[in-house]
Amino acid sequence: MKEIENMENKLKNLLNIELLKRAFSAIIFMPLVLVPFFLSNYLLAIIFIIINSVVLIELKNMVKNNKFITPLILYSTIATFSFFLFIMITICDPQRKSFILELLITIWIFDTFSYIGGKLIGGKKIFPKISEGKTYSGLSSGIIFTLLFIHAIKIYISDTTLISIIITLLIISAAFLGDLVASVIKRNYGIKDASNIMPGHGGLYDRFDSFIMVMFLYGILLLIL
Repeated sequence: MKEIENMENKLKNLLNIELLKRAFSAIIFMPLVLVPFFLSNYLLAIIFIIINSVVLIELKNMVKNNKFITPLILYSTIATFSFFLFIMITICDPQRKSFILELLITIWIFDTFSYIGGKLIGGKKIFPKISEGKTYSGLSSGIIFTLLFIHAIKIYISDTTLISIIITLLIISAAFLGDLVASVIKRNYGIKDASNIMPGHGGLYDRFDSFIMVMFLYGILLLIL
């Protein structure tokens, strides 16, 4: 009986105004990001340059009295590199465009199910001193459901392979690292969200922290190979 009550409380915790805000933001935001992939490279470039600019403004606003500004300057450089690499690959290398789209979808699925799993199941926190929201249950849920969704799609389109599973796991790892780095940065500057531009998510930086790290590491991999 107690377990049922606990589950009901967790469902109430999940199905709250915060989730509605996140859903509302996703309904508006995802088409804004995905539609340019299929309409116009110029539109895509404009939208992501604007997103990059907003992210840089949010990072700049974290600094108070010009203290500890060097880490944010370095991170801002990484963020700009990531956004422009994304734009250049998408526009100049059509063969990689589908993979870049897969990167975005994988990150969003992982983020969504990590959030849902963490809220529903709860449990032990991974880094309680860095981020109170990251739990082992959320991470496990994110990994499992991302693999299921991505490879259900791939099986429908073409045969999935061990290599494709490994690639998905690498994307997930980079996305989690990006989220963790963002948590360290925000905790260092004593803030929870970069801004309130996206209800339920915070700022654009809060939404693109995983994307920045995934694209940055992908860029390094391209340079090495």
